[in-house]
Amino acid sequence: SAPLYHDILRYLLLDHACEGMESIICIREDVRAWLRSLHARDEESVDLIAGLKRLDQRLQEILSVWFVPGLLEHRRITYETTSASVLEYIVRHEAVHPVSSLRDLRRRLGPDRRVFAIFHPTLSEQPLFVLYVALLGSIPTSMATIQKAEESAVEADAVQPAVACFYSISNLRKGLVGVDM
Repeated sequence: SAPLYHDILRYLLLDHACEGMESIICIREDVRAWLRSLHARDEESVDLIAGLKRLDQRLQEILSVWFVPGLLEHRRITYETTSASVLEYIVRHEAVHPVSSLRDLRRRLGPDRRVFAIFHPTLSEQPLFVLYVALLGSIPTSMATIQKAEESAVEADAVQPAVACFYSISNLRKGLVGVDM
């Protein structure tokens, strides 16, 4: 027989697709966090961990169907044209290089930078991934070089770029870990 959660997941996806997708991602984030915190101390714990792993696998399978490249869209993120809610979401969820201030955000979205985000239609104001690119005069030798170029570009006219350097990709949704897109 099907696991008890099967009907709940079906209800979330079929009857409430827009809100349901967000719920399924959040459930998977919680399941993965719970799995990281559990330890197999006794038979009951082992059974619980096994059940949670099966649930995590099922959630990943569901998300893999809904997050195929043909359903996703990419958008360029700019300070001038991107909604405040999307910018705020990126700032709150950026894990690789946290945004320290509004000035820091403006620098990252400056004329010598490109920022792109991947969106799903049911989560149109919540980017899933963010990709950062620096337009530079030469190939950088380190992250510090990219950050220094970022700061100097604000102060002076940027050098004609010869290199587009992808320097960071950030998964903003932990519930999508392992889902191929």
